[in-house]
Amino acid sequence: MSKQRSKDEQLKCDFSTANGRLKKIILFDLVKKLNLDICYRCNNKICSFDELSVDHKLDWLHSDDPITLFYDLNNIAFSHLDCNVKSRKYKKGVNNHPRKRHLNVRTKSGYKGVHVDSRMNKPYFFKITMSKDGKTKVFRTGGFATPEEAARGYDEQAVLLFGEKAVTNLVLGLI
Repeated sequence: MSKQRSKDEQLKCDFSTANGRLKKIILFDLVKKLNLDICYRCNNKICSFDELSVDHKLDWLHSDDPITLFYDLNNIAFSHLDCNVKSRKYKKGVNNHPRKRHLNVRTKSGYKGVHVDSRMNKPYFFKITMSKDGKTKVFRTGGFATPEEAARGYDEQAVLLFGEKAVTNLVLGLI
């Protein structure tokens, strides 16, 4: 058994997911100790690490100096994840950014949550990772001929799991 697989099995989730979660728990603990656990957007208390989000006071994306604004610690605040997502400068189903594929999209397919496995006949699949009550679940569904089909599948599953607060490919203006 590989070392990576052993880690994944013992942690009951992907190691990188567990590592990211640990970092967020540590950050939340420090935020609480420093009394910075008040949401920048709504001024209510942030009660759990799942709610915590690092927020930028001034939008750095597409600014004149995005690198400086992104890394400027004076431009950083903490907020509820929901408050941060709702404050973004996009409207549901409308792409009002100069570039389409930038918000929360890290995959080569250009769609949120959509990946490709070229060894398969229908190579596109989507994956959603969800953490709740200390447990992590991964939803992976494959067998899509095009990335657009997989993106629509991702959106349907995300809405089922997260409801109206789901950040979908449609909301991001990608489909």
